[in-house]
Amino acid sequence: MPNSKAAERRTLRFQSLDDLVADADAVLSGPHECTGNWNPSQIVGHVTDVIAVANGHRTLHVPWPLRLAGRVAKRFGILNRPIKPGLKAPGGVQQRVQEHAGKTPQQALAYLRSEAAHAQTHPMTRPNPFFGRLTHEQWVTLHCRHAELHFGFMRPLSG
Repeated sequence: MPNSKAAERRTLRFQSLDDLVADADAVLSGPHECTGNWNPSQIVGHVTDVIAVANGHRTLHVPWPLRLAGRVAKRFGILNRPIKPGLKAPGGVQQRVQEHAGKTPQQALAYLRSEAAHAQTHPMTRPNPFFGRLTHEQWVTLHCRHAELHFGFMRPLSG
């Protein structure tokens, strides 16, 4: 059953991987809440899994109809637009999100820091499973838009 607080999201705009790491660190370093259906470890772990795909540390299979749709969407500038909540991820992604549920937020942050650091020192030039060929800069933009969507469901609680 969807969380009724899912609409209560922060509006974020990241420009770099450093921005999204800093936001996750700031939110998770103190009292916080999640307004969606995932816990913080699932949110941060999922965003990091996509960075790991760009780094070549994970694989993701996307069915050909979605690959075709992604390549068309890329031509229309979709990478620069905010991602709207509500898209259903492929089954393998959902399974991986559940695996992150048992991790601590600190473990998820360590995973994020590690993959983000790798991405900043090694160009991300692998084809994206959905959009096809991306430049390093396009990958960074995609990670920023993706993190804005998911990190918007985490928010710090005032002490």
